[in-house]
Amino acid sequence: ETLRRHAATAGIPVIAALHDLTLAARFCDRMVVLAQGGIVADGPPDQALTADCLQRHWQIEPEILLSRQRLPVIVPHLPTATGA
Repeated sequence: ETLRRHAATAGIPVIAALHDLTLAARFCDRMVVLAQGGIVADGPPDQALTADCLQRHWQIEPEILLSRQRLPVIVPHLPTATGA
């Protein structure tokens, strides 16, 4: 919140590197998602953090919930074994 207020007051962008996707979705207006040295998604959190993107690039089965503010909450699950 402090960085958001400072950016608004000063009229400057803030760039942050975050690994907690839920935290990033809460505070970022735009996300650039990186995997294996490249950009794999770019846009608002609800467009950048799709289940397909997270499955493809991090091999997780995400459960994407919505907070009261309609922001994504990412719950990562390990893939379930099939045919075991």
